[in-house]
Amino acid sequence: MNDSAKRSDAERLREALEDFLGYPITASEVRLLQGVLADQRVDYSSDDPALNDPRTADEWDDDRVIRAGCVQWLLTDRRMQRRVPRRGVRIQGARIDGLLDLEYADIPFPIEFQGCSLDKGLILAWARLKALSLRGGMASGIIASGLRVMGDLDFGGGLTCSSGLVLRQAVIHGSLDCSGGEFHNAKGNALLAQSLQVTGSVFLDEGFKAAGRVSLPGATIGGQLVCSGGEFHNAKGDALLVQSLQVTGDVVLGEGFKAEGMVSLLGATIGGQLVCSGGEFHNAKGNALLAQSLQVTGSVVLNEGFKAEGMVSLAGATIGGGLVCLGGEFHNAKGDALLAQSLQVTGSVFLNEGFKAEGMVSLSGATIGGQLICSGGEFHNAEGVALLAQSLQVTGDVFLREGFKAEGMVSLAGATIGGQLVCLGGEFHNAEGDALLARSLQVTGDVVLDEGFKAEGMVSLAGATIGGVLVCRGISCPDVMSLDLQHASVQVLFDETASWPRRGHLSLQGFHYARIHGSSPVRAAERIRWLQLQPQFHPQPYEQLASTLRASGYEDAAKAVQIAKHDEYRRRGGMPPLANLFHWLLKLSTGYGYKPYRPLFSALFLIAIGAWLFYAGSREGIMMSTCSDGFVATAEEEGGSVHPYFHPVLYSIDVFLPVISFGHAEHWTPNETQAGYLVPRIPLSGLALRSYGWFLNVSGWVLTTLFIATLSGTITRRLGPTGK
Repeated sequence: MNDSAKRSDAERLREALEDFLGYPITASEVRLLQGVLADQRVDYSSDDPALNDPRTADEWDDDRVIRAGCVQWLLTDRRMQRRVPRRGVRIQGARIDGLLDLEYADIPFPIEFQGCSLDKGLILAWARLKALSLRGGMASGIIASGLRVMGDLDFGGGLTCSSGLVLRQAVIHGSLDCSGGEFHNAKGNALLAQSLQVTGSVFLDEGFKAAGRVSLPGATIGGQLVCSGGEFHNAKGDALLVQSLQVTGDVVLGEGFKAEGMVSLLGATIGGQLVCSGGEFHNAKGNALLAQSLQVTGSVVLNEGFKAEGMVSLAGATIGGGLVCLGGEFHNAKGDALLAQSLQVTGSVFLNEGFKAEGMVSLSGATIGGQLICSGGEFHNAEGVALLAQSLQVTGDVFLREGFKAEGMVSLAGATIGGQLVCLGGEFHNAEGDALLARSLQVTGDVVLDEGFKAEGMVSLAGATIGGVLVCRGISCPDVMSLDLQHASVQVLFDETASWPRRGHLSLQGFHYARIHGSSPVRAAERIRWLQLQPQFHPQPYEQLASTLRASGYEDAAKAVQIAKHDEYRRRGGMPPLANLFHWLLKLSTGYGYKPYRPLFSALFLIAIGAWLFYAGSREGIMMSTCSDGFVATAEEEGGSVHPYFHPVLYSIDVFLPVISFGHAEHWTPNETQAGYLVPRIPLSGLALRSYGWFLNVSGWVLTTLFIATLSGTITRRLGPTGK
């Protein structure tokens, strides 16, 4: 086609445009028409960059102004559409005067309004576009509900939208790029994209700013949602609302991301990772980050400068990777700082290396497929629960060590740990209550309270089941700790005297342990002192200790523990005075049945005393034959019976033994009318000898009975309390 033909074609299009508008077009509009037909970018910008700010477009000269009707015709007229080159309409630095209404328009070529001002706004509802860029421009408002874009939608590069952007139910087959864009609607939605569908990624980053709510509920994004460096301001409501969002890739709210108001990922599904490293979430009176029922295929990363003022909720979330909060800060002093009840994590949970929480961290009912690592983490909730992990299930280890610090209760009640619970160097402060509450804890491996472990308050392992070793060594300041091991069960007890709590602060009722570690105290005196640290007397801990010592070959120590049990029972068991006296006598005579030969020694002593007394009696003529009136030293025969010689030892034995007789007690007896001297100046009478004989006889019955009962175990079975 020759130049004249082209000119005539341009003239015809110009006439059609004027006919559409109803008035002549301006020079700037003629320039636009000619530039589009020539496949050129039509640039109205000033040579002075200071004069190109679209927010000052009201001050631009008329040669930079294009009426909205002209642009509308240019984009929608069928005759013009056939003549627009494949690069489409490209305008730069112009002010489009009036409302640009492209509702239901079907535009088959790209549109680019770079650095342009649409002072009355833009309507794209249910339009179909090839691609659209408003980069670096300004629009009072953009309504694009139901918009269909075959390529990218670029609202970034400094675009300012003063009355909000609406993309409800829009479908974008490329990416939505709002990087560096500013969207304002303080009393409503700055960006509304409900049920948005994007094949590529959505970028609300690198200087993106929103005053008002950014809402993408139910959106589907085939790539990533990237908000790093974006600022979302809606202090009294939702700053970023992406409930039920579905993202194939990552969601990135990190490195300069800032939200004033709630960020909601409630029920969202993320095919990659949720990365919030360096992001700031501010909503002090509510949820800073609400991600309940979130599903993430990868990891959730809230570390390296992450900061939240208000609650971070991951309750009921499912995370296919790990939950990483290294160095993250969570502030919600009067409530939950991190709420992760019923959380399910395939990997590990890291709340360590600079992690800080003001307010409760709750992992109650959570399931962790790897480890729970809180080494170096700080948990502050002095008047309540610092770390709540009741009914937690962890496949691996739990580390509360090396700089771990909690102000407030740490609760692992009912938790199940497949590895170890390691608290080396951890600090637990809750002076008025439970510092570490681990009742009914189940641990397959060891529980280690060692190397500077410090607890100010109660450490309760009551009812815990520990498959390995309970290590209580190297404890710092044990005098401020109470230890409750009631009804706990461990395989091996490994402790030291320096780490025992003070008297009255150790509870051992029902505590079971198979053995005591070889490096722990095993001497009876030490272990008895350990038992006496209990606030009240209970027999079971003594029975358990004696059984363990006996099984380890320490028979004498086991007996000493049993004797100590009865001693403590007498002192602290509330025994009546008469029974107390009886038990005291049994201790002296038989060691409560655990000293079976003590009655024999008593018997020998009493027999020896008797032999000495009876010898003196025979010497002084006090002992007499039952068949004569005086002492006879030799055997006599009287009426066919023979009286044996008098032997003081045999006589003493004869009187003492209740059953066996050597024939002396029936042939000899003290003469109560006779008297003499035991030794010079110490008188001895027949009555005294007879009285001692009665005492010796009664003692014989008693000591013999005790000896037999002790050997048979009758006393130890029936005497005193049991561990049942």
